[in-house]
Amino acid sequence: MNTFIKSFVWGTGRGIGNTLSKRVTEKIGKSFLNPTSKFRKRIERFDLGGDFNSARKKIIVLIDLFHEEYILNKEDLPFYQTETYLDTDIQYLETKLRMFEIFITNEETQRNQYENILRYWKTIKNEL
Repeated sequence: MNTFIKSFVWGTGRGIGNTLSKRVTEKIGKSFLNPTSKFRKRIERFDLGGDFNSARKKIIVLIDLFHEEYILNKEDLPFYQTETYLDTDIQYLETKLRMFEIFITNEETQRNQYENILRYWKTIKNEL
């Protein structure tokens, strides 16, 4: 019986210790780098498919999330988030913007909308 109680106490202690260790590690990890932010999740599952209007909406949402992540929440970003992801995120967005140009079928109207999105992106990029 005495061995059973010792085993129970040690098992409970290990369980509490493992849970506590995992939560502390997650908390500390998110203060240095957050790979699960809204923008990171959106980039991982981003698809530019569809027609011009659906692609336009998707790219605007992606640019808005970039703006929220790197400009509006600049002070709340984890320590290494900018150094780790910023350059590749800018390259990714600019690649998607070039791909978005393929969707233009109506030269005048859609070209103007495309130029407006490019101006919007440049404005946000200049805020960095």
